[in-house]
Amino acid sequence: MKKILTTSVMALVSLMSLAQNPIISTSYTPDPAPYVYGDKLYMFTGHDEDDATYFKMNDWQVFSTEDMVTWTDHGEIMNAATVRKQDGWGSDGFMWAPDCAYNPEDGLYYFYFPHPESTENWNSTWRIGVAVSRYPDKEFYVAGYVKGMASAIDPCIFIDDDGQPYLYNGGGGKCYVAKLRKNDWTKLESSPVQMKGLHDFHEAAWVHKYGGRY
Repeated sequence: MKKILTTSVMALVSLMSLAQNPIISTSYTPDPAPYVYGDKLYMFTGHDEDDATYFKMNDWQVFSTEDMVTWTDHGEIMNAATVRKQDGWGSDGFMWAPDCAYNPEDGLYYFYFPHPESTENWNSTWRIGVAVSRYPDKEFYVAGYVKGMASAIDPCIFIDDDGQPYLYNGGGGKCYVAKLRKNDWTKLESSPVQMKGLHDFHEAAWVHKYGGRY
């Protein structure tokens, strides 16, 4: 899936002048994660509400396009209240940068999201939640969170050529990576390790493979 992404994003950038700019004007949509599924490019984003003095992010949204010019707003796919209702943890707000990946083995879309365990200790209780659906734009349900993953934000899911899934996250100058189980993308296969050699890293890890290089 991610191999298709480079060409798609390059096409997106080149066609921005042909579409309205910004391409999404219906809401404030930070932290976009684009993926090609079938003949569509889907963009998973946060949602920053415009009545906030700093930011107020209580849900995630999805947009899609077939021609890089015309975009469909699929609306909200997950919110803070749903996490509490379906899995019994979480707080209001703090629905920050998500990521999503398709598993051809079980036909499910896995939506990874950072969310704190509580409002009071939000900056030290980050979890990487997982929601699952048979569709990329609707009917996600919370399958729990990735137990043992580093308490940090902005997950990135990367699937290598051999089908091995890797989960990255990080913030505050630190980035972590761990293997997920091939037969269960909600659980770790290995303990997370802090990556070395990343200069001036801040947050929002993103991994791509092209020409044999990561």
